[in-house]
Amino acid sequence: MNWCTDCAVASPLGQSALVAMVLTITTFVCLVRARGNAQQLLALAGLAFAAVAVGTAIAGGMIGVLGVVALLLFGTACYYYRMTARPNAVRTMAVFLGVSAVVLATHRVPGFHGLPLLAPTVICEGCQRLWLLGHMDKPFVGLLLFAIALNGWPLWSRGKRAHPPLLRSAGVTVATVAVVALAVMGVMSLLSAVRWAPKAPDVATVMMFLAVNLFFTTFAEEVFFRMFLHDAMRRCFPKTFTSAWRIIAVSTALFGLAHIAGGPLYVLGALLAGIGYGYVYEKTQRIEWAIAAHFGVNVTHFLLFSYPRLAP
Repeated sequence: MNWCTDCAVASPLGQSALVAMVLTITTFVCLVRARGNAQQLLALAGLAFAAVAVGTAIAGGMIGVLGVVALLLFGTACYYYRMTARPNAVRTMAVFLGVSAVVLATHRVPGFHGLPLLAPTVICEGCQRLWLLGHMDKPFVGLLLFAIALNGWPLWSRGKRAHPPLLRSAGVTVATVAVVALAVMGVMSLLSAVRWAPKAPDVATVMMFLAVNLFFTTFAEEVFFRMFLHDAMRRCFPKTFTSAWRIIAVSTALFGLAHIAGGPLYVLGALLAGIGYGYVYEKTQRIEWAIAAHFGVNVTHFLLFSYPRLAP
């Protein structure tokens, strides 16, 4: 395992932890739309899956003592952010959550170890190598923000918001995916970062990529950059952020900066994409549609263009 020196040892326990995390996220996302007895059952199921995810991750060497402490502190901060009404406390907790979420999601906190899923491999001619790791810190950031801080677990509701009809939201999302994919891939092609490269990797690689990208990357990023940041800007600075486009501009700029490790081209691509994802979230008032838009663009890139990008 010389390509991943700080990884957990691949084991059934680690794989079980990843599966349990997928089930936990799915359950809590479904919980938002549930009512009555179904809501209670999903809440219990979500908590059970989360307990299994944490337990198997600890037993499998993916989360250590420091990791558990970090998640407990982050979860506590999420709860306080949700429940407090004092402006200064809200701003303080928003800053704390924002900084700690980035540190956790970028794997800077000790006590977490990724699980090797796919060794470095080239999936298309002229492309850089692709590898996959299953991490628990980043999805837990998204899950705790979604379920606790942002009322995804509707036990203490701040009030219901009106949502557009399902078909209209779906139409907005599909149209945005088409426009964003065309814009991002078009610009990246002109800058020689990617090229048209339809591919059909083996089924196992495709399914692994789809699962990791949706549940361990896209979910956490959309919950943070759209759901959390949009909520924080409205709560912390209600007089400044009165326009949805102003909020989208700020969250998009931060989304672009978050991709700076990939270089200027990645930042540019993220900026273009972030505008679309922010628009979908504001238009539909549902994080599920923003996640779907983000995932749709990523899948288009993966299946139809050089992935992750052309090699130098």
